Amino acid sequence: MKETYFEEIKRRAIEAAMWTNDCAKDGDINRNHVNYGALGAWMWVLNDMGHKTNLPVWENNGCLKIPFVEIDGIKVIEFEEMK
Repeated sequence: MKETYFEEIKRRAIEAAMWTNDCAKDGDINRNHVNYGALGAWMWVLNDMGHKTNLPVWENNGCLKIPFVEIDGIKVIEFEEMK
Protein backbone atom coordinates (compact mmCIF):
# COMPACT_ATOMS: atom_id res chain seq x y z
CA MET A 1 0.00 0.00 0.00
CA LYS A 2 1.34 3.40 -0.95
CA GLU A 3 1.93 5.93 1.81
CA THR A 4 -0.38 8.97 1.67
CA TYR A 5 1.10 12.45 1.48
CA PHE A 6 -0.12 13.08 5.04
CA GLU A 7 1.68 9.96 6.30
CA GLU A 8 4.87 10.99 4.48
CA ILE A 9 4.87 14.47 6.02
CA LYS A 10 4.07 13.02 9.46
CA ARG A 11 7.05 10.66 9.10
CA ARG A 12 9.32 13.55 8.11
CA ALA A 13 8.16 15.58 11.13
CA ILE A 14 8.90 12.64 13.43
CA GLU A 15 12.38 12.25 11.89
CA ALA A 16 13.08 15.98 12.34
CA ALA A 17 12.01 15.76 16.01
CA MET A 18 14.32 12.78 16.54
CA TRP A 19 17.22 14.58 14.85
CA THR A 20 16.53 17.72 16.93
CA ASN A 21 16.79 15.75 20.17
CA ASP A 22 19.79 13.72 18.97
CA CYS A 23 21.68 16.93 18.24
CA ALA A 24 20.69 18.30 21.66
CA LYS A 25 22.19 15.19 23.30
CA ASP A 26 25.38 15.72 21.28
CA GLY A 27 25.46 19.44 22.15
CA ASP A 28 25.43 20.44 18.46
CA ILE A 29 23.52 23.71 18.74
CA ASN A 30 23.68 24.65 15.05
CA ARG A 31 22.29 21.35 13.76
CA ASN A 32 19.80 21.28 16.62
CA HIS A 33 18.37 24.61 15.51
CA VAL A 34 18.35 23.65 11.82
CA ASN A 35 16.44 20.43 12.57
CA TYR A 36 13.99 22.30 14.79
CA GLY A 37 13.40 24.72 11.92
CA ALA A 38 12.66 21.80 9.60
CA LEU A 39 10.31 20.32 12.18
CA GLY A 40 8.48 23.62 12.49
CA ALA A 41 8.08 23.79 8.72
CA TRP A 42 6.62 20.27 8.52
CA MET A 43 4.22 21.05 11.37
CA TRP A 44 3.15 24.23 9.55
CA VAL A 45 2.39 22.19 6.42
CA LEU A 46 0.29 19.79 8.50
CA ASN A 47 -1.61 22.77 9.92
CA ASP A 48 -2.18 24.07 6.39
CA MET A 49 -3.59 20.64 5.47
CA GLY A 50 -6.16 21.02 8.27
CA HIS A 51 -4.50 18.95 10.99
CA LYS A 52 -4.22 20.22 14.55
CA THR A 53 -0.64 20.09 15.83
CA ASN A 54 1.02 20.59 19.19
CA LEU A 55 4.79 20.98 19.41
CA PRO A 56 6.07 21.87 22.88
CA VAL A 57 9.73 22.82 23.17
CA TRP A 58 12.14 23.82 25.90
CA GLU A 59 15.70 25.08 25.87
CA ASN A 60 18.69 23.81 27.82
CA ASN A 61 22.20 25.22 27.36
CA GLY A 62 21.25 26.68 23.98
CA CYS A 63 19.76 23.45 22.59
CA LEU A 64 16.06 23.01 21.88
CA LYS A 65 14.43 19.83 23.16
CA ILE A 66 11.14 18.27 22.10
CA PRO A 67 9.22 16.21 24.70
CA PHE A 68 6.62 14.99 22.18
CA VAL A 69 4.94 15.67 18.84
CA GLU A 70 1.14 15.66 18.74
CA ILE A 71 -0.97 15.57 15.58
CA ASP A 72 -4.77 15.57 15.69
CA GLY A 73 -4.73 14.97 19.45
CA ILE A 74 -2.49 11.88 19.21
CA LYS A 75 1.09 11.85 20.44
CA VAL A 76 2.80 10.37 17.38
CA ILE A 77 6.13 10.25 19.22
CA GLU A 78 7.04 10.84 22.85
CA PHE A 79 10.61 11.06 24.07
CA GLU A 80 11.93 9.98 27.42
CA GLU A 81 12.60 12.81 29.81
CA MET A 82 15.78 14.57 28.78
CA LYS A 83 17.95 16.46 31.23
